[in-house]
Amino acid sequence: CEKTVELEMEFHRIIGKSTKNRLLEKTYQIAMEFFYPTIEKTHYKQKCLEETLNLHKITIDILKEKKYEDIEKLLLMNNEIWMRLSK
Repeated sequence: CEKTVELEMEFHRIIGKSTKNRLLEKTYQIAMEFFYPTIEKTHYKQKCLEETLNLHKITIDILKEKKYEDIEKLLLMNNEIWMRLSK
């Protein structure tokens, strides 16, 4: 599971870097480091990390297709899953 947490952090590092905005990238990095313990906890609870992988696929599709209007829906999905798994 340790490797999946590392990959999760790397995924988010790449997302932050893709903004090409140094301030936003750094802010995102700090937020991810803050949430690291919760990310670690949720990864241990998931079977095959299906929910995380699904959210990552949706994230990539939204960014690739520039469907920015779907970001709020994605964030709500992410929050629901995170809250449930972090209990």
